[in-house]
Amino acid sequence: MFALTLSHLFYQHLLDPSHLPPLLRTLRAALFPNNAPGTPSLFPPTSDDQLLALRRRTAASLASLVPPRLTALYFGGRPPWDSSQSSNSSNIEGSSEVDPEIVDAFDDVFLDLFADEYCNKHLMYSVLELILVRLLPELAEKSVSELWEERLD
Repeated sequence: MFALTLSHLFYQHLLDPSHLPPLLRTLRAALFPNNAPGTPSLFPPTSDDQLLALRRRTAASLASLVPPRLTALYFGGRPPWDSSQSSNSSNIEGSSEVDPEIVDAFDDVFLDLFADEYCNKHLMYSVLELILVRLLPELAEKSVSELWEERLD
């Protein structure tokens, strides 16, 4: 029932021909202020040191998303409940820092996977294929050559 009401409100208010032009103008002004694309805020690293620092920050960010008990279980290091080695252990729950061993493990396991050119190509082709199959479901049933033959006949 809620889905039907939400769908009705969506079509009634958002897709109403009288509301659509102001909505699109507002969206355009939000995405492109002063009628121009925004300036890029991210720049690729220019040196190997910057690339290494970026990889370390990325690995630390990924490691901080995983609960400390799981990182200790799967990637080694001190368990988070073992605080006998040091009172300021970085692996204790509630701490914002991540153990350097865990960061190294994330760098080796996850980030090295995306350093492979073949793996990246395969991943991008798979994503592109998924998008095309969602947009054109007949591509999943027949190959491209079969579709061409069907169109030419």
